[in-house]
Amino acid sequence: MKEYKEGNISKNYHSFLNNCIENHIKPYFKNIPLKSISHETYQKFINHLFREKKLARNTILKIHNAIYNCMKQAKKNKRISDNPCVDVVMRN
Repeated sequence: MKEYKEGNISKNYHSFLNNCIENHIKPYFKNIPLKSISHETYQKFINHLFREKKLARNTILKIHNAIYNCMKQAKKNKRISDNPCVDVVMRN
């Protein structure tokens, strides 16, 4: 976020992203290396946000968009070979 988003997004969106990272993304993926996040693992995360966290669909879409873009950049930087967020199913 620091390299690609800071200064390019509003303070409110920056705060929202930080909140999502600290409260949802880090706790869920804390022991999973980036290269090990598969499509299946990511789908389980999205389902977790719907079912256990009971977040609003719009909030989950924003979180997904943020992670999708991070993974897209990670692929460009050759840290991963495929974006696991592609073709995820959004359902509750």
